[in-house]
Amino acid sequence: MKRLHDLIQDEATTYKGTWMPVRYEPIAGSGESYTVAIAAYSDTDTDHRVIKTISDKMLKCLFNNIHATEMHDQINWVLETLETASEEHNLQEWQSPLANFTHGNIQTTFDEDMLGIINQAIRQSTALSPLLDTLKQPEHQSKHRWGVKVRQSLLQANPDLRPYIARKVPYKNGNSTMLIDFFDDYYCANLANIGSTLSTDSALAKVLKLDTLVNQAEKPIEAEIILHTFAQPNDLDLSVKKAQKLQDAKQMIIDQVQARPHLKIIEIQSDQKTTQHILQKAKTA
Repeated sequence: MKRLHDLIQDEATTYKGTWMPVRYEPIAGSGESYTVAIAAYSDTDTDHRVIKTISDKMLKCLFNNIHATEMHDQINWVLETLETASEEHNLQEWQSPLANFTHGNIQTTFDEDMLGIINQAIRQSTALSPLLDTLKQPEHQSKHRWGVKVRQSLLQANPDLRPYIARKVPYKNGNSTMLIDFFDDYYCANLANIGSTLSTDSALAKVLKLDTLVNQAEKPIEAEIILHTFAQPNDLDLSVKKAQKLQDAKQMIIDQVQARPHLKIIEIQSDQKTTQHILQKAKTA
């Protein structure tokens, strides 16, 4: 017979997650390194997170003000590349875009929710974790939550759609898989979220994956790119130059979709409206 403590533990550890630390080594081969980020995804639902684990104050202590600013920008770049790998549940193939940044061992654990997984990862991988307020949502991560919110809303609205959300589809050659945000054999959609250079690259990759899926399908499939921008071209906090870059990136994605007659594109800013749109399409497909 199980004790009450064991029953509580069983109930509290049904949420499964996979995580990976990313470390920065100031001098290659020195053995001195700092954990600067944690990437994680859920094996239970569609959630994923990328967390910066070193504060700007600590960067200024470790490096002087000039180099701290440079490090801040480099870490943010690494965070954005981790975002795609985390979303696609593909941490094992992540490669750092910058020298001196490396990943640690990929680990799987159980906790109550994704926050618990993240907190476990931080406690186990960095001595600087007490300096963090891990309950706060990092600014970088909040920009990318649109797709996660949509997938979670779809599950809440109709749990029967779980097999079709964040679905991994084999390429025709069978050597690897592509991640499609929603695919029920009749209707498919990828959520393209743009607002920076790397997020634009990710959005373009989503267009190409959807194009590949339709081309290798044995029967007609309605396919849509649902476009979302986490910074609008007319936002007051955007410089004229950045606003123009955002507009150009948006137009590039539109052009790429329109060059493929079997793909459609629709722009929706609200995660609730995106969820409703996909539910309606799935219902009528």
